Amino acid sequence: MKKSIYTFIISTFACITVNSQNKVDNPLLLHTWKLNKIDLITYTFKKNGFDKKFIGFKFKKNGKIIGNVAQLSCPVGGFKVKLERITGVWKKVNDTMITIEFPYFTAISGGNIVEKVNENELVIRRNFRLNKK
Repeated sequence: MKKSIYTFIISTFACITVNSQNKVDNPLLLHTWKLNKIDLITYTFKKNGFDKKFIGFKFKKNGKIIGNVAQLSCPVGGFKVKLERITGVWKKVNDTMITIEFPYFTAISGGNIVEKVNENELVIRRNFRLNKK
């Protein structure tokens, strides 16, 4: 009897630990995110309502992603950048990786690793290995 109780406790703990590492199925991902910071290949987003003045994304449960993005993917200097709303798709590759595809906004399209997702922050890092075909 004691063995079965210990086995149950250990297997329950193992299942909880494995499930807690899954960042892609986290419902917190399905929010609207405003781009806060870009660091070479890492994008940091803050939770925010969709605002026409800022670059941002909204992940939807049905696999669609709505982006408020710059018409130029690489703005330079003090130029005023015009933003437009476009629709793309996203899908889960594994527990920590997603792919994002937009028709012509390539700055974040392709494979991305979800490094952190919580109530206020989303951190995505580009995965160039996944982007190779």
